[in-house]
Amino acid sequence: MAKRIEELKSSLDWNRIPVQKIRKIAKLNKDRDGASRAEAVFKDYFINRRGMTQEQWQEQYDAIAPTWEWYKTHAIHPNDPMMVGYLKEVWEKFNCGLAQYIQFYLQPPLMDLPYHYDGRSTNINFVYPHEEVSPLTIEGKDFYYDNFVFDGGYQKHMVRGAASPRFMMQICFWEVPYEKVVQELRRQNHV
Repeated sequence: MAKRIEELKSSLDWNRIPVQKIRKIAKLNKDRDGASRAEAVFKDYFINRRGMTQEQWQEQYDAIAPTWEWYKTHAIHPNDPMMVGYLKEVWEKFNCGLAQYIQFYLQPPLMDLPYHYDGRSTNINFVYPHEEVSPLTIEGKDFYYDNFVFDGGYQKHMVRGAASPRFMMQICFWEVPYEKVVQELRRQNHV
C-alpha cells in the first residue's frame, strides 16, 4: 500500500511561534485534564469508531501508554487566548476549514515514540528544525520531512528518539479523510 504522506511546499517562521512559552506550559500526557478517563475514551473510539479488535486495541494501548509518563503536549483551540498573531495566521492558512485545533508535542531526547495509530485521522505536522532530524517511520519506511501532511490515523507509525528533543506543531483533523485535506491543500498550492 502506498504511504499516505506528502511534504508541504510551505514552512513556518519558528521565530514567530511562542516556542519557549509552549514548552513551559506543556503537560505530561498523564497530567492532562481527562487523563484518568483517557484509556476508556480511546478504547471506545478505536473499537467502536475505527473497528479495531480488542486485541488490536490492547496492543496499541500497551505500546503507547508508557509514553504518557514522559511525552508532553499542549493544545490551542481556535477560541484560545493564545490563538493570536502569527499562530492565528498559520491556523487560518492551513486548517482548510476542517481542522479542530493545534497541538504541540515535545518528545524528549533518546525516547522512542513506539508504533501506534493516531486518534486523529489526518495531521499537518511542522517539526522544529534542529541538527539531528528524527524521521517519521511509517510501516518500516523513514520520512525525513520537516513539514508534511499525513494519515496518522490509519497508518501505523513511530518516531525514533534523537540526541535533541523533538518539538512539533500539529494541525489536527478528526474524522476528516486524508484525501479531503490533501485536496484542499493542493487547491491552496501547499502540496
